Amino acid sequence: MSKQDRVLTSQLKYVSIWGRQEPLYCQLRECAQDGDARTQTGLKDFGAMCVSPCVARTCEPGEVQLGCTLPHNTRCRKSHPEARRGERVLGHLPAHANLFEHPDSAKFHFSSFENVLVNVDALHDGDKHQCVWNAVDIRDNDMNPAGISFTFFPPAKTYAYELTEYGSKFCHLWDRNPRLQYPMLPLQNTESFDSAFPRWLLLNASARVIHYEYSGAGHERAPNQLRLQRPTVLANVFAGDLYMSIDLLNTPNATLAALVPTDRQLSAATWIPSLLFSAVVADATARSAVDRPALLVWASMFASTRRHSFGVSVSPRPAVAPAVMDGFAGVHCEPMISRFEVVDPLRIGVGGVWVSMNNVSGPATPLSEAFQEMLLAQGDVFGSDSYHRVLGPI
Repeated sequence: MSKQDRVLTSQLKYVSIWGRQEPLYCQLRECAQDGDARTQTGLKDFGAMCVSPCVARTCEPGEVQLGCTLPHNTRCRKSHPEARRGERVLGHLPAHANLFEHPDSAKFHFSSFENVLVNVDALHDGDKHQCVWNAVDIRDNDMNPAGISFTFFPPAKTYAYELTEYGSKFCHLWDRNPRLQYPMLPLQNTESFDSAFPRWLLLNASARVIHYEYSGAGHERAPNQLRLQRPTVLANVFAGDLYMSIDLLNTPNATLAALVPTDRQLSAATWIPSLLFSAVVADATARSAVDRPALLVWASMFASTRRHSFGVSVSPRPAVAPAVMDGFAGVHCEPMISRFEVVDPLRIGVGGVWVSMNNVSGPATPLSEAFQEMLLAQGDVFGSDSYHRVLGPI
């Protein structure tokens, strides 16, 4: 199948939340094709992709370069964390230090939503978003997981059937049944890539991926939301240009999950004492006179895949006081510090899972100010200069 001037593929698979490989259809690979030396990127609202040449860019001191991958061109972003007075930057940690990524595909930053097909060059900030679950204008693939929208129109920019009012950036407006448990499916409108272990994020609720320059403007029944700034609360968390906004209307539970890959040989890396799973969550609901429900946010490992999947879940919790979350400073999910054996989720087997017994951040010290991860360690009984993590089996 073709989409505009791009050939879509049906040769890729994803791993379901139950640990089975399932087929995907009509997926988009990166712009460069076999025998094509062009390096291009970018997309247009009418659906054309790979429309702009990649540009060479020299970054300033204190910046790091992000490569040219659809939909982004070459970018320079501030190093994270910023060097303090007296410190000198010797280099930058590679993207595959994030163990969800792989050295061969880390340039896509899939676990940070950077491979989602958002028109990042849109003229209006209010158009810098794209639905990734329950998307509009997926014509030939709307009954299968994932898929690519045929267009990415803002509201009132086309007379196409069913797109006149809301366009194809917003998700379908639907009456979600709050009593149904919807399936965990791979994101729509993403750039795909080959990987020994299929790398996809799974979700069970309507959601858009949004640029940090997005104005927050909704349209008609699609509500406005807050304009969020890039998170700065965690020195060890990468934030690119895009984030996910999940629609919680009539949604008792929304879960975003990532499977731990089996191709990073974590079991052989015995020198790693522990692994940290972090997620930063914010409430982007626009301020109004309407009372907002309290939200419970937590991170978990799913037993259905033999504890090899991490998920971040959000659900209403009316029994507690309303949560106050301003920007990204409100909630930081950090309950998982694990050292475990990763086995193939497609075969029967259980890895040895160990999790930190001290999940509450400790008081700040000079050491933890220099190394943020030490906030999750306990002071040793032999003195204030020694720290350790207490691990126990789940």
